[in-house]
Amino acid sequence: MTLRERELRVLYALSRWPKASMNEVAHSLNISLSSLSSIKTALLKAGVLRPSVVSLPKVLGMNFRGVDTAPILPKTASRKVLEIIDRSSIENGVTYKVMMDGARYNIQALSRDNDSMGSFLSGLDAISGKTYKENDEDRLRMLFPLDQEIMHNIADQSGVVRHSFGIDVEPLTGMSRQNPGPLADTTMDMPSPQSLQTLPLFVGSPIRKDSEIANVLNVSKQRVGKIRQELEKRKLIVRNNIIDHSSLGFETIGFFYIVYHKDRTIEEISEFEERIRVAFDPFFWARNGHISTFDYWFRGLKELKRFRAELFSLSEDPLIDRMKAFFLSGDITTHIRYISGGMKERGEESVATGGR
Repeated sequence: MTLRERELRVLYALSRWPKASMNEVAHSLNISLSSLSSIKTALLKAGVLRPSVVSLPKVLGMNFRGVDTAPILPKTASRKVLEIIDRSSIENGVTYKVMMDGARYNIQALSRDNDSMGSFLSGLDAISGKTYKENDEDRLRMLFPLDQEIMHNIADQSGVVRHSFGIDVEPLTGMSRQNPGPLADTTMDMPSPQSLQTLPLFVGSPIRKDSEIANVLNVSKQRVGKIRQELEKRKLIVRNNIIDHSSLGFETIGFFYIVYHKDRTIEEISEFEERIRVAFDPFFWARNGHISTFDYWFRGLKELKRFRAELFSLSEDPLIDRMKAFFLSGDITTHIRYISGGMKERGEESVATGGR
């Protein structure tokens, strides 16, 4: 799908500032409210923009994060891969997001404890047909607690639009980009065990209607509406807008991992990361101690090679111990399962295809 500059600017703003009112966005873009509404409706209808709801890991009762990427055993159907992941997810109470292209998979997962995550990841060895080994150059597996993790731009995907299409929009007054900050410092009240059981029903994309959730919980639609309002008021769930990159011509996603030397301070690492954010503006960034990860979409091989060369030129920095990068291309599918802490049964599953 080809978008004109005005449409790209609207797409950028709606992803960058999901909490902003339509009046604020229209004023920032210097267009009429009716024009903004018309463009937004067209983007939603085309599937380029998809409303979504997310929740912070701590709210879901998750205390550990794991990442895993590996080749898929040849001639293994995607359905079989998902069966393996799903089985391990349910057995260990793990929330995950997996992306795959038929040749490789990449998983980002959350769990209640270290043992659950370790067991979940071990259960994935069947996908590649061999036990994970740390020195395997074609694989990567990391597991760490969320206590010191800092997440930036959890849902903000506007950076890719800005860099690929040269879109530049003035910041909205008083509106910072979505950034929950250090998870360890969160002061929000943790939800009750009962709320944790229902929370996954409100998370994901497409956003479930109140009537659908009411049928699942066997309560009234009005009751569900009140629960949703309370969750949003307490910031236990957050609305955002997801960009469907494939519809804009993005055909490859890269997963980048940076490991810093243990003797480097968090202040030094933060300063280095800020340089990368200014230069590349990745739409997802997470750091735990001396490990950073981020994802980035590309429209073609030329763009990918340029980005990779620029990023890896920084590997000579004395801060960095090592860098790794893995890529998915072509027909990319994404599957998400939300399971709140203490749950082993099926939570909401959101499936998107074509690189979403």
